[in-house]
Amino acid sequence: MRTAIQTCAEAFATFAQHLRAAGHIDEQGRPARRHGRPAWQSPYGPPPRRRQR
Repeated sequence: MRTAIQTCAEAFATFAQHLRAAGHIDEQGRPARRHGRPAWQSPYGPPPRRRQR
């Protein structure tokens, strides 16, 4: 059981190292930078449709 946990911990450490090398996370494990969304995208979904008169 101990060797399985050690192997899993090593795999996780390698995965974290690759994420750091790719620039996805910083040294504290937080996302390195958030990509901005285009101006037409809203975090609340599309705007409601306007009624035509």
